[in-house]
Amino acid sequence: MKERKNKRGFGPLLRVGDVVTWRDGWGVEPPKQVRVTAIKVTFLPRSKEGIPAKEVPWFVVNQNKVIVDLDTGGEYSKWAYGFQISPAQEVAK
Repeated sequence: MKERKNKRGFGPLLRVGDVVTWRDGWGVEPPKQVRVTAIKVTFLPRSKEGIPAKEVPWFVVNQNKVIVDLDTGGEYSKWAYGFQISPAQEVAK
């Protein structure tokens, strides 16, 4: 995965449309590759309300100050806190 930085130098970015690794069931299910369909930045960790954003630095995700909507390929869309996602890893064949 190519590391993308914004113009202000905040490090790698998570953007709407990115593929991430996600664990359902509050992190106990096997990892799955999913696509981010929306991002909300929160003021407090694990808050359920936030401000919509198109991109956010990964350090904010790691502080657990985001909520993301996910396309899991299933019948229903899912959402996750920042601690439940990580940058997509290459899948070994």
